[in-house]
Amino acid sequence: MYWFCTCLLVLAAVLSLGTLAQGHTRRKRSTEIWRVNSVPQSTDRKTLLRDFEPYFRQWGDDSFSGRTSHSSSPALSIHYAKGSYTGWSSNKGGGFYSTPPEVGDHADAMIFMYDVYFENFGFGKGGKLPGLFGGVKGDGAYACSGGSNPDTCFSLRLMWRENGDGELYAYIPPNQESGFADRDDVIAHSSYGQSIGRGKIKFQNGAWNTVLIQARLNSVGNHDGKVKVCNTVQGQAQQCFEAGNLLMRNHGGHHIRGLFFSTFFGGSKPEYGAPNDCRTYFKNFRLKLPSSGSDIVG
Repeated sequence: MYWFCTCLLVLAAVLSLGTLAQGHTRRKRSTEIWRVNSVPQSTDRKTLLRDFEPYFRQWGDDSFSGRTSHSSSPALSIHYAKGSYTGWSSNKGGGFYSTPPEVGDHADAMIFMYDVYFENFGFGKGGKLPGLFGGVKGDGAYACSGGSNPDTCFSLRLMWRENGDGELYAYIPPNQESGFADRDDVIAHSSYGQSIGRGKIKFQNGAWNTVLIQARLNSVGNHDGKVKVCNTVQGQAQQCFEAGNLLMRNHGGHHIRGLFFSTFFGGSKPEYGAPNDCRTYFKNFRLKLPSSGSDIVG
């Protein structure tokens, strides 16, 4: 009997260690390197964005504020005036490029997460949401947007479209794989971003949406880059899609540089204008590094 009990105890210990090891493996599939949960309750841009430093090419001071309308701690709120789009004069959204030092100089895979609340949307014809960016180190990396797509950068933002349909909106090099423009998940553009996976996720007005963007850059000379995009509306199941066989860079010195905060209605024509006076609220920004050798994960 003593021998039998001892064996049971040993077996239980082994099973417990195995469970712990599996949990440890799951936790180590990615490592969080940077987080901003909330911002100060302020309208001063320098105060609001101090935890995003260093940041570059910032615009839209009149749209930024820190508010507690839908959370206990202040979220970064962006105001879009009714009718506003990229050609509007004020209260049309805002943006900046943030390069946290924790990202380093050689990141080829990254997970970016944040929570966004849509207030009084009217999604209209579409608009931009934050994502990742990269390319060379320095000014050349801040150029892939607004119809500019030089060979020094790439950007992987999201867009909302009509009725809250979501997509990956990617400024990537034109030398994609043969047949890229004919893919079922691609709406190709000659001079603007490529629309990938439109409608495979959906954003919801009047609720918190948790966004995940995971990118793994291609090896130079190959079309083997991958992006996974997920959205979870509070209280609902997670929606995800993956886009593979992508080329984000043509040069070995191009890496992921940080997050591209970018949000506005547009499109560059008045027909893209905000249907209502509305706001978004952003909180719980996170950057994670996938573990070495891991594939695209949730």
